[in-house]
Amino acid sequence: TFYLAVTFTRDDAIDGGAGNDTVVLAGMGDDAISFTATTMTGVETLVLGAGHFYTMTTSDATVAAGATLTIDATALGSGDPFIFNGSHESDGDFVFKFDGGFTAADTITGGAGSDTLSFDGAYASLALSSTKIANIESLVFTGTHAYTGVTVTGDIAGGSTLSIDASTANSLSIVLSAATSAAYAITGSGG
Repeated sequence: TFYLAVTFTRDDAIDGGAGNDTVVLAGMGDDAISFTATTMTGVETLVLGAGHFYTMTTSDATVAAGATLTIDATALGSGDPFIFNGSHESDGDFVFKFDGGFTAADTITGGAGSDTLSFDGAYASLALSSTKIANIESLVFTGTHAYTGVTVTGDIAGGSTLSIDASTANSLSIVLSAATSAAYAITGSGG
């Protein structure tokens, strides 16, 4: 596990190598970081600490071919905006985890792989729009929460099938009337 504070910049070189590696950020040295091919490689989990604004664009080298990088944003609150651009990724996958802190200020762009946005929090209203979310092929709703007032607008799956999994949630109420993805695969919960 690598623990980094506000001195983290694009010029750092973190290589997790083999195994299961985690980078924990407590802020960044720059307001926005565009990763180089060596900024972060061989890392499976990126944890974002609360109380900071994160804007990052990854390199294709950030995630190895066939590998997955999980971005754990569960500590972020409504005052901690997160802007992530993984569009340079051509052969790896991203998983983004949020508790109740995902807001309209957050922007997520997945890469060419199969990317997942996971929620585990009580959302009375959650608007997921293609102006803020792109190339995310799977939405997962977890925990003992009742997700009410979830809406999807536009094509957040980037022309692919949008998978919606609420199998472990208490219940999910979702409106897809303004969604335009190619197709939908929905797995419901007991609720």
